[in-house]
Amino acid sequence: MIDGRAMTGPGGVVLKNDEHLDVFKQWAALGKQQGAAFFLQLNHPGRQMPASLGQPTWAPSAVPMALGKMSKFFNPPKPMSQDKINDIIRRFVTTARLAEQAGFDGVEIYEKAQTEGGSPSITVLDSDC
Repeated sequence: MIDGRAMTGPGGVVLKNDEHLDVFKQWAALGKQQGAAFFLQLNHPGRQMPASLGQPTWAPSAVPMALGKMSKFFNPPKPMSQDKINDIIRRFVTTARLAEQAGFDGVEIYEKAQTEGGSPSITVLDSDC
């Protein structure tokens, strides 16, 4: 995750600074030890923030989830200001740079809107892959 204020559930991990970089370095090394390329998925839940987490729900627009009876599990989002959007972009960039420092070969930018018809973006960080 790119922001501890926007989690998808309990037990998620956040890479927002170098405080826990050593743990991510260990994970990257373990993932690559048999020669595989190892990528880190970066995520911001947007409007798919479970209400049970008690966190504010922010998205580019105030359009709520349309999941029928399941919609009640998600709070309607507050629309993001341009400053908030820029902050999220900066967080994706910062986390991608930290992933590179940790030794990951690339990142998958996974924004929840992609589950509604888009596809994830893969970025290779290491040209040796």
